[in-house]
Amino acid sequence: MSHGRAATRLGMAMIALGLLAGCKTWRPATLPPERLIVEEQPSSVRITAASGQTLTLNHPILVGDSIVGPLAPSPGTTLPPPRPGVVASEVRGIEVPEFSPGRTIALAVGMVVVASGWAGLVAGSGGQPPPNVPEPKFSFSILDGIEWLLGGRW
Repeated sequence: MSHGRAATRLGMAMIALGLLAGCKTWRPATLPPERLIVEEQPSSVRITAASGQTLTLNHPILVGDSIVGPLAPSPGTTLPPPRPGVVASEVRGIEVPEFSPGRTIALAVGMVVVASGWAGLVAGSGGQPPPNVPEPKFSFSILDGIEWLLGGRW
């Protein structure tokens, strides 16, 4: 396989992975903050404190009466910095990420529109092809693309 084809496949695979990951949005949690952290163990939370401060914590844990981020010492230091967190009783709102099909579809449509526009600019769409140059006979379907990514034909 040529270097150009490998790069193209890699690019298409990255786009496909981006679409599979999709877009996420925040939804309010239905459980109390302490139960949410212990029972659901979310990958991240967005907390609104009584002071109005908004804090996003990745891999939050419950330590005593506080919801905090994981302990991570800075490179080359012996003591870790203070953990970001909020006392659970001061939490006024807590949200967790969830998959958003609408945003994912909008992203996919946007990517297709941008790619089509770019392809049109590169190909000089709207003009007549030069004489003695046959029009390209190209069609593409999602199944063809998946087969191509998996190393099938082409």
